[in-house]
Amino acid sequence: MRPLSCISAALGLAAAALPATAQSPAREPYPGLDAYVTATLKTWNVPGIALAIVRHDSVIYLKGYGVRTVGRPDPVDDQTIFAIGSCTKAFTAAGIAMMVDEGKMRWDDPVTKYLPGFQVADPYVTREITLRDLLTHRTGIDRAEFLWYRSGLDRAEIVRRVRFLQQKAGFRSQFTYNNMMYLVAGQALAAVSGGTWDDFVQHRILDPLGMRSTTLTIRGLETQPDVSSPHRVKDGVEHAVPWANVDNIAPAGSINSNVRDMAQWVRLQLRHGTFGGKTLIKAASLDETHKLLTPIPVGPPSPSSPVVHYLGYGMGWGTHDYDGHVELEHTGGIDGFLAHVALLPDDDFGIVLLSNDETTPMYGAIADWLLDRELKVSSPRDWNAVMHQSYTKARAQVDSAEARENAKRVPDTHPTLSLERYAGTYTDSMYGPATVTVNDGKLVFTRAEMIADLEPWNYDTFRANWRVGIADHTLMTFILDPTGKISGIMMDLAGDSVVFHHAGQ
Repeated sequence: MRPLSCISAALGLAAAALPATAQSPAREPYPGLDAYVTATLKTWNVPGIALAIVRHDSVIYLKGYGVRTVGRPDPVDDQTIFAIGSCTKAFTAAGIAMMVDEGKMRWDDPVTKYLPGFQVADPYVTREITLRDLLTHRTGIDRAEFLWYRSGLDRAEIVRRVRFLQQKAGFRSQFTYNNMMYLVAGQALAAVSGGTWDDFVQHRILDPLGMRSTTLTIRGLETQPDVSSPHRVKDGVEHAVPWANVDNIAPAGSINSNVRDMAQWVRLQLRHGTFGGKTLIKAASLDETHKLLTPIPVGPPSPSSPVVHYLGYGMGWGTHDYDGHVELEHTGGIDGFLAHVALLPDDDFGIVLLSNDETTPMYGAIADWLLDRELKVSSPRDWNAVMHQSYTKARAQVDSAEARENAKRVPDTHPTLSLERYAGTYTDSMYGPATVTVNDGKLVFTRAEMIADLEPWNYDTFRANWRVGIADHTLMTFILDPTGKISGIMMDLAGDSVVFHHAGQ
């Protein structure tokens, strides 16, 4: 796996000069590129992908491969819209860099200077946490993804409930990825700018870069003519799934774009904040977001990954070395999509990969193939083969672990109580209310947009089969008190053990 789970001659055609109807740069910059990407799509069984390559402030390649939706002929092209997920984070960091330029924000100011009501569980962390801490993933605070994911809570309420999150690691002690910290940063940016995060990013970043097809929400996408469907593998088959509305966590991952637009964003990054001869962000401020600020331990060498000597996170960018060169990158995944942006800043080179499948790290096989050829690596590897082999092995280990877990079930067990006894309202101070109902002789768990059919699994433990959004199953155990009454439901949500207490107890 690649760190952070994101050509011969330039044609001299700056993308800012490309109107929406212009012919895209389509000459292969490396011999065999199209054949390699096409073969990679087939190997990983991904419906479609779009690619942009930027070098020396010119967009030298824009192309789509495959289809927008399985079972339909509409092809992916350079204007097809995908979700970019966490690649949004660099936009939020860039916005704050602009405010630093204007003297309205400082990286090391406490968050409470801009959001006076902000609070986390530890009073010391509440007092000391800074914008830099938020953006570098070093707060040590629990991720608790289901506080925002399909929760029905708005941005302000999510930020208020951050006070319930516990420290999973020491403050500033290690890299602890947290989407909600980027929401907090976005809310601070909104407070200083006097508008919303959406307004700021639109007017200060997207508009000046000419990113006319890029949106900050999925609202209205259904009326656009060139939009990809998100996909997920179920029972070994690719299926189109609904777009996820992530407006409530927007500063961490709500942007939707195409490779044509994203190429402009890459140009801004490689030009250190200058675009079309105009400085949008001072070089010193933008370069600060590129620095390694939170180190990440480097694991042992892997046959399926490039050798990495250092690894860390800046502000919206991961950074590490690649064949002796500095690489900045970020991957973004949200229901049915994977995106990847990679920069070689010292080589003035960048790529964008947008994919309509969330389950495979195929982007790494293509990105590293491109980097090897751009850097003229002496012994380039067949990344498609080695990464797919590693992924297949890892999937087999997951399947084996699931089989071992299933083997722990006691055969022919039945729920202790009648299904009606499990029904009711349950609540948690952080996650809010949930209900369990009986529909057609089966239990259904509902929390906001999260709905699961509960399958009897082992006595009072049920397996939650989520209807939308979540591919994995979740085991839910109903807790009985000494009198035989239901006192709560214990479950694991994205690695966090949560107990919803029965509202009637």
